[in-house]
Amino acid sequence: DVRSSATGGAWVNVFRQQGAGSANPDHRAIDISAAAGRASSVQVRFHDYNGSSEWWWELDNVRIDTGAYVGCDMPVCGGAQPNVARPVADGLFGTPMLASRANGAGSSIALTWDTSTCTSTDHHVLFGDLGNVASVSPTGAFCDLGTSGNATWTQVPAGNLWFVIAGDNNATIEGTWGTDGVGGQRGGPSPSGFCGMTSRNNGTTCP
Repeated sequence: DVRSSATGGAWVNVFRQQGAGSANPDHRAIDISAAAGRASSVQVRFHDYNGSSEWWWELDNVRIDTGAYVGCDMPVCGGAQPNVARPVADGLFGTPMLASRANGAGSSIALTWDTSTCTSTDHHVLFGDLGNVASVSPTGAFCDLGTSGNATWTQVPAGNLWFVIAGDNNATIEGTWGTDGVGGQRGGPSPSGFCGMTSRNNGTTCP
């Protein structure tokens, strides 16, 4: 059965096997395009009912595919992702990071970032002197922020700083630092070298 925005949310039966047995395995390719094609939301279900002396019924290795991709919206990646370094939401998607002083001296900063739109296995802060922000060359980092979307950056250096939150895979790979005003990657392709990061993946996207 299929239901979708194209069926008005009603379940529509597209295949029924009744009154006969089948081979084992019985490979099937079922066209659901009439009920699912170009729909903005689709659900598929399988069920057995009114059974009598049926022996058994099983189903596995289901794949839903399309032969002509017209573009699609990627699903929101909620929750910590295993071994991935994804972008941190910056307002172009999701909610941008917020930062505020956690004490009067400014040596602690409370950070909040969006992990409901997209999150990595771990996160870290990269920072540098504000006078060198054009080069985006970090001079330090604060590591292991976790995945809650809330952390306090302690022992913040004195002076005027730029800083970003980057995702990492809790090992050696960090994600993008975001893009600059003309769409280029901040800091280019090289890893920061901080928090054990030895490579950088600017290619992942989210959502």
